Amino acid sequence: MMPEVWEGNIGQGDLYLKGELRVKGKATLETAPVDPTDAATKGYVDSCGSPFQWALRVSALSTTATEYLGLSGTHMPAAAESTVQHVMDWPTRLTQWRIRLATAPGAGTSRTFKILKNSVDSGVSITISGADTTGTWTGALDFAANDMVAIECTLSGVPAATVLSSNARLREIA
Repeated sequence: MMPEVWEGNIGQGDLYLKGELRVKGKATLETAPVDPTDAATKGYVDSCGSPFQWALRVSALSTTATEYLGLSGTHMPAAAESTVQHVMDWPTRLTQWRIRLATAPGAGTSRTFKILKNSVDSGVSITISGADTTGTWTGALDFAANDMVAIECTLSGVPAATVLSSNARLREIA
């Protein structure tokens, strides 16, 4: 059976695959390994039988103001949450979230990243402070279909300018 051929641009939330993907030209596909013994995620898989992942890269974070980030892609932060919100297309569970900064915030300063669900703090956050450059959250945060999701970045002190990379592991749930 020949796989379907799809051409065009793929933006945030535009592609959901079941089966084989063949790409002609330049493409980046990020995945996460499946651990069948992981109790936090056992039984929660997408239709392809594996987890899927948000991947985000932000080229410049503010050193003076609260900003809002989308969940995936490469883009600049926004001053308004509504401009970067992502609509969840189906019920989904977030099980792991990692953030890496290119430059540590610096002594006495920090950056806190929060997942906002329908413009409300979900209780999921990562704070990176001082000389640290990475942070990880592990747990379970469920989203319903049509939930609006964004990341809020707040500051303590005046942290160093930096570039952010973020990955989050998700699974479709029934």
